[in-house]
Formats: sequence, structure tokens, C-alpha cells
Amino acid sequence: MAEPRRVLLLAPFPPRLDATHGGGRSIARLVLALARRNDVALGFLRTDDEPAPGPDVIAACSLVHEQRRPGVSHSSVRPLPRALAALPGMAAGKPLWVAARWNAAFHSWVRHTIAVWRPHVLQAEFSAMGQYLDAAAEHGPRRVLTFHELGALAALDRQRNAQIAARPVWALSAWLWERYERRLAESVDATVVFTDVDRRAVLALSPTADATTIPLGVHVPPVPADPLGHTPPALLFVGNFVHAPNCDAAHWLMEEILPRLQVEFPQLRLLLVGDGAPESMRRAARPELTITGRVPDVWPYLERAALFVAPLRTGGGMRVKVLEAMAAGKAVVATPRAVEGLRVVHGEHALIAADASGLIAAAAAVIRDPGLRTRLARAGRAHVERTFGWESCAAAYEDLYERLCDRAFGAATAGAP
Repeated sequence: MAEPRRVLLLAPFPPRLDATHGGGRSIARLVLALARRNDVALGFLRTDDEPAPGPDVIAACSLVHEQRRPGVSHSSVRPLPRALAALPGMAAGKPLWVAARWNAAFHSWVRHTIAVWRPHVLQAEFSAMGQYLDAAAEHGPRRVLTFHELGALAALDRQRNAQIAARPVWALSAWLWERYERRLAESVDATVVFTDVDRRAVLALSPTADATTIPLGVHVPPVPADPLGHTPPALLFVGNFVHAPNCDAAHWLMEEILPRLQVEFPQLRLLLVGDGAPESMRRAARPELTITGRVPDVWPYLERAALFVAPLRTGGGMRVKVLEAMAAGKAVVATPRAVEGLRVVHGEHALIAADASGLIAAAAAVIRDPGLRTRLARAGRAHVERTFGWESCAAAYEDLYERLCDRAFGAATAGAP
């Protein structure tokens, strides 16, 4: 392509390298990686309680547009007027999280930017931003949707694990997500997922969808954290606890895994680091359990911890938190779901177990054996450095763009007189 490829990227929140959730950090890294060889414009939604993108992200883009939306970042139903405003969207078949992120002014901006800036690719991050892809005309930019996590699968998880009285609500949510995401998959030029599990789920929704697996990248710090951690030993889990899978994992750690490990390691501590801890978590705080809330920097907690634990039982996509812990040079103990798409080998890059007993045995082995702790930390970091660089992630997106634009050009010339 003679001229620089122009990519208009849409995000449901401000991308930041220090965002409190993996989605915000990964989109920021993607913007920076794509901007090295492409002309990137960024449009995003922002609530009053969300910080703006960092200067690094803004400087990388040719065009940046912020659209304020009402409400608060962690809720689609508060304040109440925001929930009521989403009802027409839900009546039209949109899940609540999607309907709460509809903004007519933002849709107009996308349409105007396509007409004036003329991007080659219009890319939506997260299913909620897929509702803006119809701003592209039939012969306009190629439309790409990145499924960070399929809402239909997440709602089914919530339905299975909810109390009986709440299951009909989550069943309705799963039905709405499935219909909405099927329509998206069938209407766009390509979908991107992070794992082959999610790719199979997209193809189950729409067998004719163009679904491509592009794993996330991760920033590898130049100097690793201390692989042994401090004394007394501590387990570390990081996450935004507004996200239900993170909250579930935290409760599992607090209520079952930590108490059973303390039988052998009475001085063991648990560090739960991240924003949005609900009252049910905060009530459980005790001397051996630290719930930090939002922190300016996770690094001191990585230095302190003996190992990173990720006992995730629900949710989909790739877990940025696990990639970042491995990149930092910490030993990791995790469930199979937590390492989905990370290509880790049990016993070589991390220890993997599906149930509480297995996770407890694995964590105990790592705490007991400093040599094992160091070996896993170094092997995990080397694996991430080899496999999940942002340069290769951006190159995979660029290959996809090239294929889509070539296909569009071929279709246009085939129809020419």
C-alpha cells in the first residue's frame, strides 16, 4: 500500500498503559504498536470517573476524539436515569452493557470521520463498540471487531453459578448476547479473538464468520521482579473486581485456598490488588489478608509476592494479568481457564490445576521450594518474551488488514465495467 494505512479504532473506555483493567492496558499497547507503521485515529467513550488516555497514547494518534457518556465506569445501571436510558436499546435486542454504551453523538462522529478522514479499516474493541460499525457504508472501510470476551459465554457462566432465583435473569442476558453477537459476527468483514476456544465459540454463533486468532501482546519489563519475594511469603492476585470472574476467584482464594494453605504455612499472606472490591470482599479483610483497592503501581506487590495465583473459573479471552505476572518474572499457579491461549506447559512455564486441592498442592510446592519458584519464574518470563511481543501482535493485525483491503479491491475491480 503506497499511502500509510489509516486505522480508526473505537474503544469503550480511555486506553491507558496504567489502566485498572487489562482491556484498557492492552488497547493502549495495541494503539502504540499499530502507530509505528500505520496512521491511527482513536475514538473512545469516557465517564466522569475515568482518567483520560495518557500523553503517550494521544501523541501516537493522528486524531483523538473523546465522547463523554453519563453514568459511572463500573456500572451500567447506576445512576438510575442511565439504566432507564438504556431500555430502548434493550428493547431493540441489545444487552444492557451494550445499550448503556450507545451514544448518538459518537455514532455521528464515527460517520463524519469516515467521510472526512477516509480510513481503510474501522476497528471496534469489545462487542459494545460493534454497534458503531454500521457507520461504515458498504464500500467504505473494512470493518473489524475484536472480541475481548464473548458476552454470551460470560452470561452463561453467570447463569450456571448464580443462585436459583437469579438464573432466569442471566438466561435472558445470555440469549440477548447470543443474538447480538451473532448479528455482529455476520455483519463485519472479520472478527478477532485471542484464543482458539473463543474462535470456536464465534464459529458456533456464525459458521460463515471470518474469525482470526491473534493473541494479545505484553510489555516485558527490562528487569524482572525478585522471583523469591519477601518474608513472610505472600500469594498475589491482581484484577478489577467489578469483573465477576475476578470477584469469584478472590472469594475462592479467601474462603478456601488460603485457609487450607495456612495449615502448613501459618504466616502466609494473601494480597488482593485492584479496583472495585465489593462489600462482600472488604468484610473479609483480616491481618493475613490485604485488599488494597486501586494502586498507582502493581510492581511493589509483584516484588513482595512469592507467587502469582490465578484461580479463575469463569470468563473468557486472554488474561492480561497472568501474562503480565509471567513477564515480570513471577512463578504462576493457575487454573486451565486462566492460562487459555497463553501456550504454557504445565511444570515448565507455570503450574496448572483445575480444582482447589490441585491449586493448593501446586502453591505449596512453589512456596516450599525456592529453586522451583525461581525456575518457573525465569521460564515463564522467557516464554512470554519469545511468544507474546506487541510487534508480532501488530504484524498479525496488519496481515489481516492487508488481506481484507486486497479482497475489497479485488471485489471492486471484478465489478467494474
